[in-house]
Amino acid sequence: MAIDWPALEQAGVYDPTSPLAHERRELIEYFHEIGASTGSIVSAHESGLLLSVASHHLSTPAEAFTIDELAARASFPVRVVEDLYAVLGVPILDRTEALFIQADVDFLVQIADGPASIFEVSELAEMLRVFGESLARMSDVAVSTFMSGVERRLTETGATELELAQAGVAANEQALRIPDVLGAVLRHHFRASLKRLTDASIAAGGDGFRVAIGFIDVVGFTTLSATLDADELGELVAKFENRTSDIVTRCGGQVMKHLGDEVMFLAVDPLTACRIACELVDDFAQHGIEPHGGLTLGDAVTRRGDYYGPAVNLAARLVNHAVTGEVLVNRELVDAIGEDGEFAFAPAGRRTVRGFAEPVTVFSLERHAG
Repeated sequence: MAIDWPALEQAGVYDPTSPLAHERRELIEYFHEIGASTGSIVSAHESGLLLSVASHHLSTPAEAFTIDELAARASFPVRVVEDLYAVLGVPILDRTEALFIQADVDFLVQIADGPASIFEVSELAEMLRVFGESLARMSDVAVSTFMSGVERRLTETGATELELAQAGVAANEQALRIPDVLGAVLRHHFRASLKRLTDASIAAGGDGFRVAIGFIDVVGFTTLSATLDADELGELVAKFENRTSDIVTRCGGQVMKHLGDEVMFLAVDPLTACRIACELVDDFAQHGIEPHGGLTLGDAVTRRGDYYGPAVNLAARLVNHAVTGEVLVNRELVDAIGEDGEFAFAPAGRRTVRGFAEPVTVFSLERHAG
């Protein structure tokens, strides 16, 4: 189908009298070349998203179909398909919109033949919710990194609309390949999770999981962030998250989450947890940043990849009781390590901790020199 130039002119997408008419014409011809319709170009222009036409078209190509058609092709009830995609964080707001491709059919069939034959519905939904949240975050990271990095650099160097659109398409194509590439890495994470949870279950006597949970907070982060512009703040946050992730992983622990100026980490071995806490405190101190933290050993329950229980709550609360450069730990951790030689635990009194009926005996973690 030929390009409807009059319709594009009427919609304000193309102005042949503009000094940049040649560049806009190249962009529109590129959109047409990859199969985008005049209607989709006009709609994107009206939404202020003209440069995203190509990437959107590749994500939902012409052969895409509606959710009703997807259900029919996969031999699933439509309601089940709607519920499944909602669990994955993909709401269907318009049943007539063609959003699905053959890969969606294959996905549904594989779910039915694989995980659904092993796990109960509630268990499968629990896993898929977390997977969906992770994929949504991966997508946000990919898009925001492109917009704040590649697209911004191209714009600053005077790239044309066509060059920006082509860069967006290239990034989109690469991003859609990420799940296939990460399959090898996922295998390592499954192996690590199996060992970690098995060891934690054994340590708890088979009832729940016994783990060491740590929180390290950066003093003054919030005050400092208020003085920075968007780029500087982004760089500061990236450095904090990257450094903590590197240290925790290399020491043999797991980063559970970053909470602004705080990182939560986990280790089954309390010695490993102590090493992580000390490494984090020492590293930040060397960079002129003032950290403090809380670290506990205790039983916890896990749900959706996170951990809950009194030991977790106590570790989070102890952060506020620790002075700069200090990590406070509970008696259970001290008793588990004993006279190790690598670490010492100085009595730090009994603290009234919010959420705990009785004062808690705590110790200050110290690493021996050498």
